[in-house]
Amino acid sequence: MTNLDSQLTMRGKEIWSYVGDKLRARGGHEDFVNTWYSLLVQSRRQFTRWRRRYYLSVSATSLAAATIPALIAFTTTTDKTTANVLRIVASALGVLIAFATAVAGVMQLGNRYRVYRNYSFALEDAGLRYLAAQDTDKAYAAFTQAVTRARQDLQTEYMRGVAVEPHKNG
Repeated sequence: MTNLDSQLTMRGKEIWSYVGDKLRARGGHEDFVNTWYSLLVQSRRQFTRWRRRYYLSVSATSLAAATIPALIAFTTTTDKTTANVLRIVASALGVLIAFATAVAGVMQLGNRYRVYRNYSFALEDAGLRYLAAQDTDKAYAAFTQAVTRARQDLQTEYMRGVAVEPHKNG
């Protein structure tokens, strides 16, 4: 589990340690908790991956878009050869921006990031509620239901926000 532990925040590591100790003391349910932990690690990886891609694409596209007017403005104050190079660079940036925007739209980067963030937080919440509960039998039942509901919500939200292109008016 050491490699997987590095993917979680300190809070996630504490949750896992506490839940694992609690379950070992009681006996049983280790398989489901191990599954929950694997889902938590996977959701954190996806959440981090898509967040990084989303913000990188938005930042790069915005920066490239902001440079085009400056490049065009310089074409009037330079010699003909430099002006042509600047026009080519501006055109290439325009194509790059269009491509990046299309990829972001097709990949639904922002929606993926939000779907996995919500899933990760739902799994963490399920673990925290399980830890805080006094009646362990009822708490385990609620824990399994919360993890199952989180998985179902992930599938619903993924299909609604990522896999299916939103309806466009007109």
